Amino acid sequence: MSLLLGFAPFIVFSIVAGTWGAAAALWIAAAITVVTILRTRRAHAQVKLLDAATLVLFAGLAAFVSFVRPDLGLFWVRLVVNVGLAAIALGSILARRPFTLQYAREQVEPALWNHPVFIAVNYRITAVWTASFVVQAAVGAAPALPEFVRQGVSLAALAGAILFTIEYPKQVRARAAARAAS
Repeated sequence: MSLLLGFAPFIVFSIVAGTWGAAAALWIAAAITVVTILRTRRAHAQVKLLDAATLVLFAGLAAFVSFVRPDLGLFWVRLVVNVGLAAIALGSILARRPFTLQYAREQVEPALWNHPVFIAVNYRITAVWTASFVVQAAVGAAPALPEFVRQGVSLAALAGAILFTIEYPKQVRARAAARAAS
């Protein structure tokens, strides 16, 4: 659930952008990210990579749209947000710190945190999220597609990533239990 809360700024941005415009949606998303980070710090927990990168993305883009290019259309802003999210996820893999690892460590005992299977599972989950974000960016960048197709493909990519995040660790645990039992 914590992972899904990490995406709250993106969800709010998507909802607000069409009504209040790109700049307002970006500032609101940045503010939500600040609240998330402050909440994390108040709990004496480590700020998550996704939250820190999201703050840079939204605050930087909000400042750019507000002060440098206020004429930048919503299409381009959404594209930058989608590509930015894909870059955050891919960058976490390339930096050898898959962003899902911080969330997963909240769900398991510390003895498993450095286990090779646990690490590998998180690389795979992060890769699936990265693919989902790339698909969403690609369909968002295709204005010739009907809106219902773009929305449908984006929702399917998101749902697939969520389902994989929930089910894949269960499958890995079941296989490990079966091997241990035999």
